[in-house]
Amino acid sequence: SPDAPPNPILCGFRRIELGAGETKTVDIPIEPSAFTVVNDAGERIPGSGAWTLYAGLGQPDARTARLTGKTAVSTSIRRT
Repeated sequence: SPDAPPNPILCGFRRIELGAGETKTVDIPIEPSAFTVVNDAGERIPGSGAWTLYAGLGQPDARTARLTGKTAVSTSIRRT
């Protein structure tokens, strides 16, 4: 969307504790407003219908990867 923010925004968060080697499935609800944008008139409108969701320890950028040694995983979704 031409109105999309230039940087990723936080739309869901869940803190979990894992032991060494432990895995866990976690649900993180995302509010419908996360799939909207604010236009120049200040109105919240539906986004373009295509989004990239990231999961990780911080921003999905090179600096966070350098500082933490971890990179975010991502998935793309489209509104049908």
